[in-house]
Amino acid sequence: MTDNEIKPTKGTTSYKVWLEIECYDEATDWSEDMDAPGSALAEFATYEDAYAFACEVTNAHAEPLKAKSEPDDWDLPYSITSVCRNDVLLRFASVQVQNLTNADMQRIARKMEDAYVRQQYWDDIDFFAQQILDEKEVTSQEEDNS
Repeated sequence: MTDNEIKPTKGTTSYKVWLEIECYDEATDWSEDMDAPGSALAEFATYEDAYAFACEVTNAHAEPLKAKSEPDDWDLPYSITSVCRNDVLLRFASVQVQNLTNADMQRIARKMEDAYVRQQYWDDIDFFAQQILDEKEVTSQEEDNS
């Protein structure tokens, strides 16, 4: 650190997780940082908590960049939903939500996932898959009639 740089003050330092958008050209390896909307996604007292949150966000919303919708991709997962502290804040007081650690949030997410799979998941997949298949059938029939 040079003499010109501001040093963190003990007790006032926080760790913010930001969203970044980068324009990237694979062929030339050229890149440019672009503006991203909003401000920090979250702020934490420790680097470890900020890092854990960044990992959660990355894992929860990451999909392969070049995922193809080919029939041999039978095990390719598609995200359904996620849960965040702001969701919990809609149902509980801020003081309560502040007590939830990243591990607590992961436990809540797992319990919600388990409950959904046991209760509603299979009915929903039948309903929505049939709806999409019906739409595709109508489109195919319209194309055949053209």
